[in-house]
Amino acid sequence: MMYRFHPFHANRPAPQSYMGQHIDKRVLPAAVPDTLMASAGKTLTLMDDAKLVLGRINSSRDLASKLMTAAQQSNLPVVHKLLQTIPTRVQPVVSFNPDGIRFVFDEKLGQVDCCHLIVSIKWNEF
Repeated sequence: MMYRFHPFHANRPAPQSYMGQHIDKRVLPAAVPDTLMASAGKTLTLMDDAKLVLGRINSSRDLASKLMTAAQQSNLPVVHKLLQTIPTRVQPVVSFNPDGIRFVFDEKLGQVDCCHLIVSIKWNEF
């Protein structure tokens, strides 16, 4: 499994509190939504890719069976080969466990990771 640094969780000092009320003395920069808007746009594209993958799994019993069998055998090359038959723009990072499979679709905005779409689906009812 790949772990990445997420800039969304940067180390920030905790706000000071006074009698249960938080007092935040930080001066925040003015909101410039350009990056947020661009990230949202890229995420919409990732959602289209995720929808293609899920739609194909949902509509093809043969693909679903082959994908599940390969994943349960920890045969990652076959899993990737099966996913490459689906015409997505971004190929997901795949992981699986005995309960199901997880797809991570990610995108960059320039050189920076801007968005990640994580889809987990089950195949066991434990």
